[in-house]
Amino acid sequence: MAVDWHVLTAQVDQTVDDTMGQAIMLIPWTKLPYQMGAPDPDREPRTTVGIFKSPTVVIGNVSGVRAAETDVRVQVRSVNVGDIRQYDHVRFLDPHTPGGEYEITFVDPGNIRHTLHLIKVKDLPS
Repeated sequence: MAVDWHVLTAQVDQTVDDTMGQAIMLIPWTKLPYQMGAPDPDREPRTTVGIFKSPTVVIGNVSGVRAAETDVRVQVRSVNVGDIRQYDHVRFLDPHTPGGEYEITFVDPGNIRHTLHLIKVKDLPS
């Protein structure tokens, strides 16, 4: 009997999501660089499952000034991403993960999982 690798891959991927995944909301956003933007009225937000990857900190030394950047990453099954783009927002719905809203700086596409690179959106005073 032949093994259908597509079915087997989907089953393993579902098990990974069930074990390590958490609910996230993908929020379409209209924005140009260096602008605040707003939710995109033409695309619906979607709740899906993502796998939170620990932040990595990159420290550089440019012109004698030390700079640090934190890169938060989330992996999402490609079939669950929809029409996600740079500048769209991600909100973690699990209380055990970082709070607040994050902006997508880069979408690294994959055959099975996309990696979304995120930066925290500054909370504005009310």
